Amino acid sequence: MEGSTTVNSSNYLTIGTNTNPPPYADFIVMEDLISVSSGDVTVNRNARVAVFGDVRGNGGGVIFTINNGGQVYVDGDIALTGGGGNHINNNNTTDPFGFYVNGNISNNGGGSSTDSNTADKDTMIDTNVPFYNWVANLPNSPLPVALLYFNTTYLDGSVIVKWATATEMNSDYFNVQRSFDGLNFFDIGTIKASGFSSAKQEYVFKDEFAQLGRSYYRLKAVDIDGYTEYFNISAVEVEGKKEMSVYPNPVVNDELKVSFNFSIDGNAYATVVDISGTEVLSFQFNGASFQTPINLSAGVYFIKVQSGTSNFISRVVVK
Repeated sequence: MEGSTTVNSSNYLTIGTNTNPPPYADFIVMEDLISVSSGDVTVNRNARVAVFGDVRGNGGGVIFTINNGGQVYVDGDIALTGGGGNHINNNNTTDPFGFYVNGNISNNGGGSSTDSNTADKDTMIDTNVPFYNWVANLPNSPLPVALLYFNTTYLDGSVIVKWATATEMNSDYFNVQRSFDGLNFFDIGTIKASGFSSAKQEYVFKDEFAQLGRSYYRLKAVDIDGYTEYFNISAVEVEGKKEMSVYPNPVVNDELKVSFNFSIDGNAYATVVDISGTEVLSFQFNGASFQTPINLSAGVYFIKVQSGTSNFISRVVVK
């Protein structure tokens, strides 16, 4: 239903019957579902309900009942504010819970309560994929991407990042992010998303500039409308010798980019020499990567970098 739905005093909203599904009785509320003064709602065994906004109970005696087998997803909050005992009863007794709330639950009225056998969106992804897929594929669904897994593996000097989605709705692209402390993340790559999909989609990203020690990886999903969602963090240990990478090589647009597979403490010093050994450029920097304009004539050069007790040299071609 477009907009909000209000169930008034002594009027009752019953969705579905207690026959075995399918067929399902589907009820979608694009905004809020509001019960006023004992405006009761019953979700029966073959009913699927999605509320894109909040569920609110105003006034006494509001009862929201989910019978065993009924399935309800609330993307917003649940707020019971009236006196006289407002209740949300979930009669699902086994997994999947059948009652999933993405927001917060507050029972502020005298005697108000919500059954404890509720779950969140992540639990719905893990335990009730068919219902999640149904919600995610509704028009203007608030569930753009259902992530099945996200993991990282160190292999032959690179970190392989893999993830898969169960469903996607309006998805545009994924950003793979990396952090060295698990708190501050930065983008290291972009993968185009599938856009609209109700089937499993698998993705792979290769981080060829992984750093020694422990690194943390995170996935950011961006929708076509700009909505952004962050997913799991995965940690990986990288072992090996300290190395320097220079790219692109040959240099493009007079821009030299250099990356290291370890963290640099303090300043590092770089010099660029031609094939005769004459210094043509020098500068200092800090951090695990940098780029600088070089504006050099076509030819072969060597870049030398000193960081603490470590020294590196690499051949560079300028066309």
